[in-house]
Amino acid sequence: MDVLIVYNKDEQRSEAIIDDEIIGFCEYEIVNDKWAITHTVVDEKFNGQGIAKKLVLKIIDEARINGVKLIPICSYAKRLIEGNEEFKDCI
Repeated sequence: MDVLIVYNKDEQRSEAIIDDEIIGFCEYEIVNDKWAITHTVVDEKFNGQGIAKKLVLKIIDEARINGVKLIPICSYAKRLIEGNEEFKDCI
C-alpha cells in the first residue's frame, strides 16, 4: 500500500492519501507571516508507519520553498522540529 503525501495549499495542509482516501493530514495557520503547525492526525489504522513525520516534513519542505518560518504548536511537530539542528533554519 503506497502512501502519497501531497501539499494542499488551498486547505493549508499536507495530506496522506491511499487509494484516493485521505488517511492523515498536517494543518497550519498563517500567523504574522509564519506558518503555525496546529494539528497532525493519522488514522489509527496506519499508526507506526511514519506517516505523521512525512506529513510534517512536507510542510517543512513547502515552508522552505516559500521562504516562510514555522511555529510548531502541534505536540508532534514540536517534538520533531524543536532542538533539531536539521530544522533550525525553519523556526
